Amino acid sequence: MKMMNCRMIAVLLCLLLSSALTADEILFKEQVGLCSPLSVTIPPSAISEKDVESGELSLYLTAHNKRAGWTVHCDPESLYVTDGETRSALQPERPKNSHLGSIPSGSPHKLTFKLPARAKDNGLSLEIPRGLFSMIAAPEGPFIFEVWKGLRPVISSYVDKMNRGVVVDATSVGDEGVKFTYEVPGVFRRESGAPVCFIRFTENQQPFKVKVSIETRKDGLVSAELGVAPRAETTPMPRPQSEVLTGICYYRDAFDQYDKFIAEDLGNLLAQWSDDTSAEFKEPYLKRLGEKGITYMGIYRSGRESRQDLDRYRQALGGRYLTNNIGEYAGYLYQDRKSADAINMPTDQTDMRDARDRFLEFINRRVRREHKVYDYILSTSGSALADYELMGGIDFMSSELYAVGANNINYAIAEMRGAARKWRPEYWGAWLAEEWQTFGVPYESSQKYDMLTVGLYANYMMGTNVIVLESGASTTQAEKHTHNPDGSVGSPKQQYDGHAPTQYRRTMHDFWQFVKANPRDEGTPQTHIALLRGNLDSWVGAFHGWIPAWAQHQTARQQPQWLMGDPERSWLAAMDVFTPICSGALKPYPNYWIGGMPYGQTDVVGLDEFSRPADIGRYRLAVLPGWNTMIPELMTTLNEYVRGGGTLVISLPQFLTRRDREAVRYEIADLIGGGDLSGLIDVKITGFTETSGTPASPALGGLKSGIFRKEQIASAELGDGVEVLATVAGKPYAVRQSRGKGRVVLLLGKEYPGKADTSLFYKNLLHKLAGEVEQPVTIAPVPGKEEDVRAVSFAAYPSKVYFLNADCVSSRTVAAVIDGRKQELTLAAHEFRIMERKK
Repeated sequence: MKMMNCRMIAVLLCLLLSSALTADEILFKEQVGLCSPLSVTIPPSAISEKDVESGELSLYLTAHNKRAGWTVHCDPESLYVTDGETRSALQPERPKNSHLGSIPSGSPHKLTFKLPARAKDNGLSLEIPRGLFSMIAAPEGPFIFEVWKGLRPVISSYVDKMNRGVVVDATSVGDEGVKFTYEVPGVFRRESGAPVCFIRFTENQQPFKVKVSIETRKDGLVSAELGVAPRAETTPMPRPQSEVLTGICYYRDAFDQYDKFIAEDLGNLLAQWSDDTSAEFKEPYLKRLGEKGITYMGIYRSGRESRQDLDRYRQALGGRYLTNNIGEYAGYLYQDRKSADAINMPTDQTDMRDARDRFLEFINRRVRREHKVYDYILSTSGSALADYELMGGIDFMSSELYAVGANNINYAIAEMRGAARKWRPEYWGAWLAEEWQTFGVPYESSQKYDMLTVGLYANYMMGTNVIVLESGASTTQAEKHTHNPDGSVGSPKQQYDGHAPTQYRRTMHDFWQFVKANPRDEGTPQTHIALLRGNLDSWVGAFHGWIPAWAQHQTARQQPQWLMGDPERSWLAAMDVFTPICSGALKPYPNYWIGGMPYGQTDVVGLDEFSRPADIGRYRLAVLPGWNTMIPELMTTLNEYVRGGGTLVISLPQFLTRRDREAVRYEIADLIGGGDLSGLIDVKITGFTETSGTPASPALGGLKSGIFRKEQIASAELGDGVEVLATVAGKPYAVRQSRGKGRVVLLLGKEYPGKADTSLFYKNLLHKLAGEVEQPVTIAPVPGKEEDVRAVSFAAYPSKVYFLNADCVSSRTVAAVIDGRKQELTLAAHEFRIMERKK
């Protein structure tokens, strides 16, 4: 009750302070009909001398509805102001017949018009001849339309349902806000160009106050203080962690196939794509699923269901309802600019933190809307960015595996698992878009379905809780794009009894029989290695040179460092060590999706200003491959991790404090501490020297390497206890220092180590360090079969160890050590094997 009182006080305080800041002049606020002409009078007194001086007038519009969003058309004939003699259209003018986009209920939208000549004398009227249009969802109840002039800053906050933290939201000021300052006195302070700020709760989750100050274009500095408290209750996991849910997805009119799902015993989970049928229509179908213990979930259901509908579903299913998967929402991060523009994402940010926070704003905006209906939501992004989606308020991830940004399925699952372990709870799903994304492999080939088998067992062994095959099992969907054995592309659509759907269902049936007969061992797999996504890194899991960080397409036109480059190539190098793709796994067809984890289970864990040593404390080796903006808080976290017993691998550019993606043309002053890195390792950078040669590394046993050509390597003062591991032309390149119970390995190249000339040394260094990690289970190559380990994954649980060969055409042999027992292990093509651990 005490916590609930704190929350009520916080809300009241926020409302009172926001009201005190209101500087707007309401011109119109009435209930209106859809598609009805609107005319709003703007008297001469509402037009200020500043307006006349600037020659422009800015108005704010919003519409309120219980469920729907809104928009208006904005071509010159559909939106303008007039002084009775002259019309003035929207500035800058939008393309003819376009609209303002999908605007959520209550969200303000700023419009600017050039002032007509007689505006100050005659006044104006705002004319919207085509009226208001409903967007996003079907409306519920009336629309209240409002027009006002002047700044209306309403600062709100949203605590996610998992009690991870709070998003402080100042977007109500629109583009009037120039700079935003967020401050928790004595704890946290940030100056930002973004109108939102995420703040993580402390481990004891105590209430606190946030002061928000906004520097505006016309109204000076305005500020507010609001109280924030955790929710009284944290949303629990949808189903027990020990239960593996697996099944297939159906589309629109396929309800007659629900009984076939039961009869063919295809799983314990059925997913339904968006459809327009009523809850009453679905009820008997869902009741039969519930009677068989089958869980039901929806995807892309947003705006089609009410809480009353959901109550009927739960009752019919006996509680086995997994609510809604909002679908691929963050996919624009690895798509083109049109995708970003379609959802009104700013693409002209020059500060990576602002760009990240804009992404969190985008996610949180959707979360708030979805949680008005759904108790929890899943997200199926085709990019491996679960860490940021959970920060934004998504409850559980269910990445679209095999997709462009999540094509390396081992990496994508590891990224979801690492995010779930950091943000809690350890619960995540997998949406297997195998039919759509593997169109280069023919339906007629056994590799098509063996590859799916590998994906299913990979999720089982890696700890995934919800496993859904997206398409192919009912009818094919990607037949127009799928290759044929003769190399041609495209074939007729296959219906339920066609070859491909039959094979897909057989694969799912066989996997479900395995799951029933083999309950997964307790908990999630033991994981001793982590790949760290650096602070402000937006690596999506796949390299494409035209993709800019944080979808900043416009900025990348002028500043090419925003495009994927050496920071992302360093990710590719690390993935080739820890989650390698097995090139021949589907031969003669190409493979971009499946491979091994030769050093065992490896998590991907995000770093940020709120990272804690506990986030990475379980890992014995932590590798930071890609972009990182270093900050004092992160230096402290990494130092505590090392002193607690971890080994950290880091490179010099990851000590940069810059947020503009500049990773080459920087000065020593751009490094944290002005080049004094003693907060983490006793090294002080004094300059850079161009050096060529092949690294010498006797302290590492002599690593194979390419030739370094004119590489800038730091000149450095090395403190006591700093050991030189490798040199180039006599200059230290790799150094190591023990600190506390752990150690730091630092590469002194000025640029990221994944670049062409240095990547081979980097990969072999990672192989060397990974092989030194003490683990209860390991695998190694058998002489003459060095490539075999790249196809094999394994996962150690308390009483069992699971092995998987990702090669769908050949057996693979490795030398395994299980709790001290050595044996040679040969796995048949796509074989999954369970072995008991030593008791």
